[in-house]
Amino acid sequence: MLFYESITHQSFKHGQIVCGDYISSARLKSGSYFGVFDGIGSGIYANITAIECGNRWLGMIENGLSFSETCEMLASSMHKARSRAFPFTAFNCARLTGGGHGQIFTYEAPKPVLMRNGMLHVIEPNYYTVGYEIIGESKVTLEEGDQLLLFSDGVSQAGLGESYTFGWGETGFAEYYAKQRKELDNTALLERVAEECRIISGGRHEDDTSIILIKCRSPEHLNIFTGPPSTKEKDKVFAKAFKKAQGKKIICGSTTTDIFARELNETIKLKEKGLGYNSPPEYEMKGAEMVTEGAMVLNQVSNILDADEIEITTDTSPERIALLFYRADIIHFHVGNARNKTHQLLPFRQLGIKERSEVLKDIAEKLKAKGKMVYFDYY
Repeated sequence: MLFYESITHQSFKHGQIVCGDYISSARLKSGSYFGVFDGIGSGIYANITAIECGNRWLGMIENGLSFSETCEMLASSMHKARSRAFPFTAFNCARLTGGGHGQIFTYEAPKPVLMRNGMLHVIEPNYYTVGYEIIGESKVTLEEGDQLLLFSDGVSQAGLGESYTFGWGETGFAEYYAKQRKELDNTALLERVAEECRIISGGRHEDDTSIILIKCRSPEHLNIFTGPPSTKEKDKVFAKAFKKAQGKKIICGSTTTDIFARELNETIKLKEKGLGYNSPPEYEMKGAEMVTEGAMVLNQVSNILDADEIEITTDTSPERIALLFYRADIIHFHVGNARNKTHQLLPFRQLGIKERSEVLKDIAEKLKAKGKMVYFDYY
């Protein structure tokens, strides 16, 4: 299975205070989605146009439309801009699956570039008509270590009329990228590319310049087991899921821990005494990265996820769990559906401790916003 890590860079057109391009991404069960949207013109109008198109694209995908249908509908709708005032947006969009299958649609935008084993290849789309517009489709099979690059025409047309008659082009960009990548990390490399676009364009960006680098690598898995199942009959299924889960495993909840100890015939040992509300006790069990309390810890983890990673230490169990979240790519919550009446008592409400189901939703939203893939299974 592949995970797709993205790094982006944007430079504004000379004299503008906002970027007329918009980069959008999402990780869903159906795949990882990435898009570069280039609004017509520049400045605030282009910025609003690009954001509207990107949000419409992602909204249709999240509501169940197929990737190809969504991109074709967007391209077809742009025909209105040919004859009347209608916000026009060019775009490059990609859908990448865990199995390495990639589908890319290009509309009035530069061709994508693939790097494999140090060699860069400009991907040639297959163009066809949708409505009255022409769209390009590319299909690729990705491997671990590959890099896929999507960008706006601020990159491909850099140097137009200056250093290059027809602009840098995808090939010129690819050749420069290949030379520079040996010396720089990926973030610095994208900055260097954008700076070169400025230099060859006469010392200023003649267009908004956006690049998204998508790295293909093996994912880091993290599993969270919390809450007893809805019925005692499901305890064995819950314990079996723990044994089969890939990657690191965390158990949050004393009842959940007791179930696993019983069903898996494992011993629970105290690892660290609690130091009060901020640092609940931590235990040890074979096969688990961490074993600690349930709702109280999860509420603290949710709060910590609002902080910058650099602020988080390893002094308390909630902080250690938060760091594991930060370093994981795919996070799988295994949640028991039994209700805990204790969480509804006044002391819990007085401390602002949310119920397990509620706080898990909060955590999931924060993790998704950080680019993590999040899954839930209920027992």
